[in-house]
Amino acid sequence: MADTFYRVHWSDCPEFSADNAWSTLWGADRDDARTGYSCTWDAEDLREYFAEHGEPDDDEIVILFEGRHVGQGFDGEPLAIPTRVVRTMTWAEFEKSL
Repeated sequence: MADTFYRVHWSDCPEFSADNAWSTLWGADRDDARTGYSCTWDAEDLREYFAEHGEPDDDEIVILFEGRHVGQGFDGEPLAIPTRVVRTMTWAEFEKSL
């Protein structure tokens, strides 16, 4: 059974897919990447993360997806490889849904 995760997928990132699932520190080169997308276990964690780090623009995309947990990122966040997109929404829609 797959877990569910939330992620802001920035407009300048490669297409959201299992093949492109990697994570780096902000501003680092992909050579320093870890396997899996940086994400959160639930919506509230995603909102809290960006409350501390600066909220995305209203039109940035939030993806709720099923996937396989593969480790921890540089900030201690879960890393996951997606298997199925459940829902996509803008940051503004995500905020309204909470």
